[in-house]
Amino acid sequence: MKMLVHRQPITDVAAVGLEEVKLHCCVSHPDEDASLEIMRDTAVSDVEQFGSLALLHQAVRVMLFDPSLMDRFFRLPVVPAFDPSTVVVTVDGEAFADFEFFSGNRPMIVWGESFRRCCPARVMVEYLAGFGSTPDAVPGDLRQAVKDQVATMYDGRGPSDGKTLATSPHLARIGARYRGVSVR
Repeated sequence: MKMLVHRQPITDVAAVGLEEVKLHCCVSHPDEDASLEIMRDTAVSDVEQFGSLALLHQAVRVMLFDPSLMDRFFRLPVVPAFDPSTVVVTVDGEAFADFEFFSGNRPMIVWGESFRRCCPARVMVEYLAGFGSTPDAVPGDLRQAVKDQVATMYDGRGPSDGKTLATSPHLARIGARYRGVSVR
């Protein structure tokens, strides 16, 4: 099975505010704002990619090619997903409704019996992922992971010596927790 995932942000609001980042990094000079905004946006992307997350609402489109008929369960690749009314499935270009959607931080689809009988070559799943549409909806631990990642990038702006951390330990720990694995 091959899977392609496309994310489309629904809002242009930042998941963590610039003032919050500046306070965390102990930066007060406005000349640093543009650089910190870029680092913040990069850190948000790092957190989302590391944890397979959408911090703010995103429309997600997943294309599955030659899905395995052995798997009755399909775990959605970008989490969380809470609203079953946003889930749309097409099988080989036709609307498909024989599935159950289980929402939450680790959402999944359970395929019905007709999925096995149709022997699909291409399945598309579209849904809304994310904690909400405003920064206040983003859990505090993820907001902190973004800020810590910005601080790591801000502190490491000079030439790298090859031993400098590229990922904040907090991002790794929190991202792994949301992804469903443990980091020791």
